[in-house]
Amino acid sequence: MFSNEPRSKTDQLVKDRGSLYGKPLENHSLTKHLFRPFEQRFSRVKWDVFKSSATADAISVCVFNIMQKLSRAAHSPTHRDHWEDIKGYAENILMILDEQESAERDGKGS
Repeated sequence: MFSNEPRSKTDQLVKDRGSLYGKPLENHSLTKHLFRPFEQRFSRVKWDVFKSSATADAISVCVFNIMQKLSRAAHSPTHRDHWEDIKGYAENILMILDEQESAERDGKGS
């Protein structure tokens, strides 16, 4: 059986994060509503743009993470961590694109 201590730490973490992100149902629902139009459009064009599903999937995950950060920022817009994380995920996308371009130049595909 699990001890109460880890659960207490988890409860406190959820409570602390809740003050920054809002209630999970509200936060994740907003993330879904932000992400759905992107994913619908992206799924129509990604095969014309990317040579591999791995590249498209990696970018899609980064965009999802950005959407989640935007959802959280809507609840606490002055929390700098949201904006730093968005910058980091955008940088990840640029790194993925650089890797794809490098692989294409080297004749390896992506």
